Amino acid sequence: MEFIKPKNWADFQHYKDRSPTWIKLHKSILDNYDYQRLPLASKALAPMLWLLASEYDEGKIPLDYDLIAFRLRVGIDDLKNALSPLIHSRFFVCNQDASEALAECLPREEDIKHIKQEEKEKKYSAVSAKRPRKQKTAIPESFEISERVSQWALSKGHTRLGERLEHFVSCAKAKGYTYVDWDEAFMGAIRDDWAKLADSKQSSKKPALGVADRIWQNHLDNQQKRIAP
Repeated sequence: MEFIKPKNWADFQHYKDRSPTWIKLHKSILDNYDYQRLPLASKALAPMLWLLASEYDEGKIPLDYDLIAFRLRVGIDDLKNALSPLIHSRFFVCNQDASEALAECLPREEDIKHIKQEEKEKKYSAVSAKRPRKQKTAIPESFEISERVSQWALSKGHTRLGERLEHFVSCAKAKGYTYVDWDEAFMGAIRDDWAKLADSKQSSKKPALGVADRIWQNHLDNQQKRIAP
């Protein structure tokens, strides 16, 4: 005979007569981690099955889906879907025959991972749908120095923004550049110009003289002073 029964039912439920008017439900279930992780439908089904188990010897409920679905006023598919996690989490145990009958309903580890991955993808898709991607565009005809760029240039010590803007706009139009954020593109161009200017200044500096070179240079300078009119 195929049956399911609540785990540890005999240790906590003691009645003289079958089908009591009440059952013992421990408050610790509120903080039971495994129970609280169950799907909502499974958590709702569990106490109904506990009540039903009180009508049978040793709490063994015959695994008759039609009968159980009728007694609990639920659909058979809903019953199977809600019962599977309860069996999988060991809140209800079953005999070998019942285990085989429920095997097709119990989620396998691979199925659980697949379901979790699908849930993550759905959440990601939902978030992505709410955040439409910005498209790259050509430089606006009315592009000008924004407050954001002005504040940034002031903080970095960049000057002559008007000249830089004119050169940047003409270059962007001539080469057909496209960007998502044109303010960021303009600031990037200024940074590049600043770096090139710094490199050119560095390369134009005269190399430092060594000790011998400085002595010889001083000698030449003194000679030049003596012959000067």
